[in-house]
Amino acid sequence: MNSYSPVGAADHAVTLGPSWNPIPDMRKHPDVTAIATKHGKTPAQVVFRWHWQQGIVINPRTRDATHMMENLSIFDFELDTEDMMTLAYLDHPFSKVCPDPRLLP
Repeated sequence: MNSYSPVGAADHAVTLGPSWNPIPDMRKHPDVTAIATKHGKTPAQVVFRWHWQQGIVINPRTRDATHMMENLSIFDFELDTEDMMTLAYLDHPFSKVCPDPRLLP
């Protein structure tokens, strides 16, 4: 599986018009920020790690060199079962996830 817009895509609503249903910015969700604080990581790193631990490939998008380095720093911590469950049951979807094309009819 492949995740695009893993932390949200609210900025696309402007370019894609009023029919676009944006994904909220998960970096601002209180549960995500609490887990980030617990692990000493950024909220984006927590979201990326959540995807990674499920075997989902992430496609983060940034032009900022600092963010690029942060995006790579998800392999020095692990989310525990409670973190994973908290994130799985948030009332907002994290991203758009494309299924493995080999599994499609």
